[in-house]
Amino acid sequence: MAKISNIFKEEPKKAELHPRRVTRWIHYTKLTDNPAQYRYGKTAEEKEALKESVRQKEEALADLIEADGEVLQDLLVRKINTDEYEIIAGHHRKNACRILVEERGLEQYAMLPCIVKEFSDIRAQFSCYSSNGYAKKQNTKSCASWKV
Repeated sequence: MAKISNIFKEEPKKAELHPRRVTRWIHYTKLTDNPAQYRYGKTAEEKEALKESVRQKEEALADLIEADGEVLQDLLVRKINTDEYEIIAGHHRKNACRILVEERGLEQYAMLPCIVKEFSDIRAQFSCYSSNGYAKKQNTKSCASWKV
């Protein structure tokens, strides 16, 4: 016969080996750039010098997103206000979608898939650096040279 006290006993919960990631859809206007993002340049002179090359990369990325029909990789963000998020990783994806919406009139790209993390200021800055710290890709072929 089962004891009534066993009904109210809580089973110890096992720790999850992998944290669950839930994609949240956030409008691109609610996403702000991380001040630690250095790929746009740190000084006004650097930003001006990089402006054209960054624009070309973001237009090319906008073309790829449009060809895919969606943003394939979630942005990593942290909540900084009631309805505002700071980008940790995904600055170019956000700007490419801004191009698609504002310049090409494709409203379906206004909502971006995001993973929202709770980061301190220091952790957010470190993660911004670490997510941008990969080496420049070498020996890559353009899509035009692929055999389909």
